[in-house]
Amino acid sequence: MSTNSELRNLFDKLDKNKDGKIDFNELREYFNESNLDNLKPNVVETHTKKVFELMSSSKDGNRVHLNFRDFVDYVTETDKKMEIIFKDLDLDKNGIIDREEIKTGFENLGIILSNSQIDKLLKNIDKNNSLQIDWKEWRDFFRFTPHDKIEEALRYWRTQTFVDYADQSIPNDYTKTEKQSGFWWRNLVAGGLAGAISRTCTAPLDRVKIFLQVHGAETKIGIVQAFKNMIKEGGVKSLWRGNFINVLKITPESAIKFAAYEQIKILMGQEGEQLPPFQKFLSGTLAGFTAQTTIYPMEVLKTRLALRRTGEFNGISDCVRKIYRKDGIKAFYRGYLLNTLGIAGVGIDLAIYETLKNKYRQLYPDNPQPDVFSLLLIANTASTTAMFSTYPMFMIRTRMQSSTNPSDNILSIAKRVYSSGGISGFYKGALANLAKVAPAASIGYISYEQISKYLGLNR
Repeated sequence: MSTNSELRNLFDKLDKNKDGKIDFNELREYFNESNLDNLKPNVVETHTKKVFELMSSSKDGNRVHLNFRDFVDYVTETDKKMEIIFKDLDLDKNGIIDREEIKTGFENLGIILSNSQIDKLLKNIDKNNSLQIDWKEWRDFFRFTPHDKIEEALRYWRTQTFVDYADQSIPNDYTKTEKQSGFWWRNLVAGGLAGAISRTCTAPLDRVKIFLQVHGAETKIGIVQAFKNMIKEGGVKSLWRGNFINVLKITPESAIKFAAYEQIKILMGQEGEQLPPFQKFLSGTLAGFTAQTTIYPMEVLKTRLALRRTGEFNGISDCVRKIYRKDGIKAFYRGYLLNTLGIAGVGIDLAIYETLKNKYRQLYPDNPQPDVFSLLLIANTASTTAMFSTYPMFMIRTRMQSSTNPSDNILSIAKRVYSSGGISGFYKGALANLAKVAPAASIGYISYEQISKYLGLNR
């Protein structure tokens, strides 16, 4: 166990403003300065909230602080739990966890790791490059984790080490234990419900974006006028047109993506294993492609329903019948090619994110760990650049989805947009799309956390 002086030194390190207390921002700053550079800012935020809730016992108005006694109680209790887990993994009881013991521990969870993956796990904790973990290294790594079971600790270790590329596009790797326990479906449900809440809250901005993509170049109107026009035509409730189908497609899309991902892993001969990063990216992309191909007709329905005039369609089934009767099955796949090419945005986002992080390290070699503000700036720059790089494709795709003219194609629509609005015409609705990103992410994040607690998810 840690001595009182060791705990005091750690507390003082966390207490940035030296007021004898630790607040949420100080704890978050510590995590960003620690070995968490593989995590994006929203993940650090989640981690900080979980730990802070466990540590908190005193409140000062709207601001929560941790005094030294709170800190000592938490660390002492956590150290005891981590020592029990350490001893369970230390099969030969020599006070050190080696490669074979790590391999055995993960095999008991149904995860088969290669030697290179085990080495990567070791390097994430091992400070002296011995490729072994002693108690102090183990304790320091897991001290600020809200887990008290060996399964949870190993799961946390695995997800801290193997970074998910384009986390919204690539399904999770679920272990055999997670599948048998029902963790996987509870996680899918939590994600689906959080997505439904997020999309519903930001649906008005999404409808404005679609309206401007289709009509903006010709009408020359902006976001405010688009809102006014929609409310005038159909009332306030019309702002949510198309939202039901947008929410409805979350479940099949997630389920198909998950099923496809598992099958692709089997084809790759990696069933039950943690995929290497590139294979994970490739498998996730193929799974996303499969899901998008299957549910794409629902994307077309969403666009048509969002743009409908009052009384044009009497619900989803009526919309399907009228589209099929007029244009046949091919109408439900208009714009599909551009939608598929839009997947490039994921690669652009990742490439820019990694490039900017590496540039930061070159500029500040003495402080290679980006602070939270820098990470937020890097992440937002990457995602915004990716969005604007691919936006014209999605803009033309939306126009193709909404078109009832069978002669319309990518080239003819692009010419029409350019003649009406020039280059800026290809970015109509982009500001509305950008405006919904932050609230959608925040609402989804908060909703997922609350639903996860209710469903008993500890991940």
